[in-house]
Amino acid sequence: MRVAEKSIKVICLVFIFSFSLFAFQTNNLSRITGDWEIELEAEGEYFYLDMTVEESEGKLSGIISESSGFFNDIELEDIEFDEENFSFTFEAPTPQDGMERTVGGEFKMGEEGLEGFINVPDLGISASAVATKK
Repeated sequence: MRVAEKSIKVICLVFIFSFSLFAFQTNNLSRITGDWEIELEAEGEYFYLDMTVEESEGKLSGIISESSGFFNDIELEDIEFDEENFSFTFEAPTPQDGMERTVGGEFKMGEEGLEGFINVPDLGISASAVATKK
């Protein structure tokens, strides 16, 4: 086999392998990307959040809003997703006093959507939450 033929075959194999890795990674992230509705229950009260998660160049970003307008389009930070677990934090005003605090989300991916908790460590609150994709 000539050197040129070997080089072309090696280049083709590298391209196919690289494309396969990219397709696999993109497909994995597609499970979490999109618009989500989150319902959380904290001490007998229900709250509703709208979250959008996007992917760009293999990295996740997102925003979150409280449905009644208490806060809007706050950037998600520290986003992590490993096919099963999804977590993030954001800074937002919190009930009762409206003071800005760190809020965290910890979810597990299920067949029907996400199930987990929204936490406000400064207040000692951990509210169960369910997220469904719109």
